[in-house]
Amino acid sequence: MSKKEVSASAAGNISLGGEISVHRLGFGAMRLTGEGIWGPPKDRKGAIAVLRRAVELDVNFIDTADSYGPHVNEELIAEALFPYPAGLVIATKGGWNRPGPNQWTHDATPSHLRTAVEGSLKRLRVDRIEVYQLHTPDPVVSFEASMETLAQLRNEGKIRLIGLSNVTQEHIERARKIVPSFLCRIAIALPTVNGTTWWITASATDCLYSLVPSGGGSSCGRRAGSNCAWRIRPHPCRWR
Repeated sequence: MSKKEVSASAAGNISLGGEISVHRLGFGAMRLTGEGIWGPPKDRKGAIAVLRRAVELDVNFIDTADSYGPHVNEELIAEALFPYPAGLVIATKGGWNRPGPNQWTHDATPSHLRTAVEGSLKRLRVDRIEVYQLHTPDPVVSFEASMETLAQLRNEGKIRLIGLSNVTQEHIERARKIVPSFLCRIAIALPTVNGTTWWITASATDCLYSLVPSGGGSSCGRRAGSNCAWRIRPHPCRWR
C-alpha cells in the first residue's frame, strides 16, 4: 500500500452496539498529555497535528478519558477537531480522580460519574457522548450503583452507548442485569520489543476479558471474537 493509499478504512468496519459503525483501527489519545499522564503535552502543536492527521487517515474512533491530564486530553481533542467531521466517534471514560502525575484514585460514586459526564460534555463541546465508559470499577462503591447512574444518564440523552473498561467476567454479567447492551474493552500484551510492551485494546459489544501482567507478557484470558476494534500503541507501563 502506498502512502497515498494509507487509510484506517483498510482495517474494515465494526458495529458498536448495533448502532454506530466505525473502522476497526482507531486512535487512543492518552499519550497526548504531559509526563505521568498529567498536564498538557510538551509539544501542543505537535499533539494537535497528530489528532488532525489521524482523522486525515480516516480514523473515525478516538478514545480518551477525563482522567487523562486530567481534562487536558478531552480539551485538546476539541481544540484540534471541533467542529467534528461527520462520522467521527469520540469515546471517553470516567471513574478516576487524579491527585498528581502517575497517581490514580478510584471514584465511581454516582455523584462523581454525573459530574464527570457533565464535564466531558462541556470539554468535548457536544450535547451527547457517543460512547461513555466506566473506566474501572470502584472497590468501595457498589458496581450496580455506578451502572445505574450511567443508565440514568443515557436515559437523559447525555450518553448514547455505555461501555466498561478493566472489568472481569463477573462485572460483565452483573452489568447485563442493568444495561442489557453495552461495550467493553480488553487488553492483550504482545511481546516486548526494545524495552517497550505493545498492547492491543479491543472493544466489542460482547466480549470476554484478558488479564495482562503489569510487567508485560502474554495474556491469561480469552480474546474477543471477530467484532472487535483494534488499537495498537506503545505503552511502557500498566494499561489505563
